[in-house]
Amino acid sequence: MQEGTLRIEDRVVDHLPAFRTHGKDAVIVEHLLIHTSGIPFAPHWQKKWTDPDLRAARFAQWKLDHASGENPSIICQSTSGP
Repeated sequence: MQEGTLRIEDRVVDHLPAFRTHGKDAVIVEHLLIHTSGIPFAPHWQKKWTDPDLRAARFAQWKLDHASGENPSIICQSTSGP
């Protein structure tokens, strides 16, 4: 953000095209930072997270629980996986 390549009002899909599915095209960076993106739980396994293709496939699967910018969604759960 300090370099100006990512702004808080940017749509996430402008930086991560795989994020476009299931109505997530309206989610902005700010929504992710303040937990109002509408994504109720975004599971991933850390050992697969470093692979860009697997990570993009995961982004595409995530679905919104509510419209972005509305209710905060904070779930504390380990995502280290097996």
